[in-house]
Amino acid sequence: MYPSPESGRFRSALFVALLATAAGTAGAALGDLDPTFGGTGMVRDAMTGNGAAATALAIDAAGRIVVAGSAAQNAIDGDFGVLRLNPDGSPDTSFAGSGRVIAGHAAASDEEGYGLAVQVDGRLVVAGTRFTPATGVRSVALRLGSDGTIDGSFGNQGDGWFLSARPGGDVALVLAAGANGFALAGYASDGGGGIDALALRLDTLGMPLPLFGDEGFVLAAPDSNSANAVALQPDGKVLLGGHLDGDGGAAFIQRLAADGSADATFGGDGRVELPGMTRIGDLQVLADGRVVAAGLAGSDTRVTRLLADGAVDAAFGNGGTVVVTAASQAVVQLWPFALALLADGGLVVAGNANSFTDGAMGFALRLTADGQADAGFGTGGVRLVDAPTDLQIDAVAVQADGAIVLAGVDRGSAGDSDDQFLVVRLQGGGEPPPLPTLSIADASVTEGDAGTVMMTFTVTLSAPSPGGVGVMAQSDLGSATPNVDYVPTGTFLTLDEGVSSVLFQVPVIGDLAVEGDETFLARLGDATGATIADGVATGTIVDDDTAAPVVAQPVPAAGLPALGLLGLLLALAAAWRGRSRALP
Repeated sequence: MYPSPESGRFRSALFVALLATAAGTAGAALGDLDPTFGGTGMVRDAMTGNGAAATALAIDAAGRIVVAGSAAQNAIDGDFGVLRLNPDGSPDTSFAGSGRVIAGHAAASDEEGYGLAVQVDGRLVVAGTRFTPATGVRSVALRLGSDGTIDGSFGNQGDGWFLSARPGGDVALVLAAGANGFALAGYASDGGGGIDALALRLDTLGMPLPLFGDEGFVLAAPDSNSANAVALQPDGKVLLGGHLDGDGGAAFIQRLAADGSADATFGGDGRVELPGMTRIGDLQVLADGRVVAAGLAGSDTRVTRLLADGAVDAAFGNGGTVVVTAASQAVVQLWPFALALLADGGLVVAGNANSFTDGAMGFALRLTADGQADAGFGTGGVRLVDAPTDLQIDAVAVQADGAIVLAGVDRGSAGDSDDQFLVVRLQGGGEPPPLPTLSIADASVTEGDAGTVMMTFTVTLSAPSPGGVGVMAQSDLGSATPNVDYVPTGTFLTLDEGVSSVLFQVPVIGDLAVEGDETFLARLGDATGATIADGVATGTIVDDDTAAPVVAQPVPAAGLPALGLLGLLLALAAAWRGRSRALP
């Protein structure tokens, strides 16, 4: 049911599972199951009742947990499945009436969901694959409203769906969202019987971006095999995490420019291979552009952090890398598939473990911001949990209170037909420290008579952030006219660790027109690593132009005698009044 390259996104052949059960809340330790979630810390949902597997997870602004994946209608026909839970683990009945959406593009098509994004307005985008005998395997995406109804304004089919029409077929395994749309990644036919890693860009309406690669599609180098991880930067650059051809093919990270070309500022040619790592499970981009990737190294978990230029970040772990061995947890394999960032700059890695004695299990690994195992979490920073049935974890997210949520599948005992969505919540240590705040100050500048001069706004961070901070800055309308008085400007600003302020500059256009002072706004939005306290500033363009002096018009000559006589009479009258006052 699940398309996969040699070792693709859905690893039904792998051994998998989850975290350990804990009794009650008394003395609950970090990583213990949270009994306030579903009563036990675990929620299982059969969806259609014919087999279901969750592969993606997100937490919306209301704290609700959204899980997406595949729900079987029968042995050969599956649909996208989406489940939304309240914070206590109960189904959210405001979502499609039952908390569940089962959606297929056509009666004869087989859809499988692998990626999920929750937009700021609550709408959901699910991405994955669609198969029919006539078209083969194609990448698809669907957008749902916050109430679970299909959003017909999305996609290229007129019905809320995007459907790839790329020759040869393609498979979307992961999805990332940003202010300018979406990035999907997976693999596609190379036209010669093999497959290569693939990136696909969609705009906010679900249409392929025509200026990204070939009508929205980019194939990675011919020696690539598949991309299992993707990230979309605010500047439109796309990062792919995958592996190269062959059984021992190395893991790689490739960064593409906004137009789909290789970004030569990353690794010299746009690609960095990760020594010792053979498969990437997931990657994340920090606010300052550094990249963290988690993957498999032999039978162990390996986490590597790179600088924004692709060089290894030696300040992380041991020379840029953390390795957690399977042997340290008394299992035969720790394969990470998901990665999430903590508010304090730390990381949570989640995936699957296998034990000859305990069967398929899952694990969560918590690391500090500098790459050290969190000694207070599980054993050596790792928490394992077993269950009577095999468990498989494919996604992780962190709540605002630090609790860790995992999603995957309970494999049941009767084959695929009794597989269920599985959602697990672990104790995360209570409320995280509050994030620092950002503010932007008003600014002004004298416009000048020609050319441009920069209006400079100062963006200030209230306190240092361990992982750095990023924020979008954008000019907005005021009394000034865009492209006449100033150049509309938008950019993503970063404040690295230890940096407390950054400048946002907007070009102001000089002129000779007398128009008075004018204004425009500067706004902050989409902050990472901080919250916005004061996100609007006023920029004042000071007008230095003055009106030409008024020249007095000459009085006609004919008027002079009359004016002269009047002046004489007034003078005589004044003299007489003065004389009369002087008489005794």
